[in-house]
Amino acid sequence: MSDVYREIVRMSEAGEPGALVTVTAVEGHTPQVVGAKMIVRPDRGIVGTIGGGRVEHEAIERAIEVMEAGSPRVVTYRLKAELGMCCGGQMELFVEPLVVPERLVLFGAGHVAEAVARFAAPCGFELVVVDERSDWNTPERFSWARERVVGHHGDAIGELGLRVRDYVVIATHNHDYDREILGAVLRTDAGYVGMIGSTRKVDKVLKQLRLEGHDDAQLARTHAPIGLDILAETPEEIGVAIVGELIRHRRQKTSTKTTRGAEVANLASVVGD
Repeated sequence: MSDVYREIVRMSEAGEPGALVTVTAVEGHTPQVVGAKMIVRPDRGIVGTIGGGRVEHEAIERAIEVMEAGSPRVVTYRLKAELGMCCGGQMELFVEPLVVPERLVLFGAGHVAEAVARFAAPCGFELVVVDERSDWNTPERFSWARERVVGHHGDAIGELGLRVRDYVVIATHNHDYDREILGAVLRTDAGYVGMIGSTRKVDKVLKQLRLEGHDDAQLARTHAPIGLDILAETPEEIGVAIVGELIRHRRQKTSTKTTRGAEVANLASVVGD
């Protein structure tokens, strides 16, 4: 296995983003051949090479752009005319992001959480289930999960080290637990934070968290009541609604779709006075 492929495996296991640059076509004299590969990290560090010089510098910059956009690009360079390189040929590069699976942390192992897990895993989310009830948080009920934490949510939040790419869904069997978890998670870097509950419960929880010192900017990160408004009633329907919202959040900045389904109201709660 080459260093490039070893690094892809390492980055995937570590949850690190990056981009892969591959030479897909050449004409004339070029510093590398078709198939040459280079990994670019967010700090512009590289593994592998596509030939060095100005073309490699330009490729690194395009790779950074691809990481930020989350979508691949094809770029072509005339080495002498455009980049001033002594090589007189032309290179085509395919630059693609190395996608890090989004981690979905489910607080709660009840019926709704089970449905969310069942639907979220095939959509590419890496699942972690946190619930201290060993008779609910079982391998049989959460066979989709990469990790199950059978323990108190307070300990789990600190150990998980929530990151910007992490999604958090709060759906425990205890309203006080939900409030405690939401308050703690809002102090982390988690990129998406959603909580199940009625509008009355959500309003009560947010007001209590304000009294506990959370400001409006923190509270505004909360997606609650969680789930797209599809009039869901059963745990399975609610699970579909929640996963639908997770997908919309994931795609809304990078999607290039020009056709869309029916408009769905945004149910993110507005923090009251």
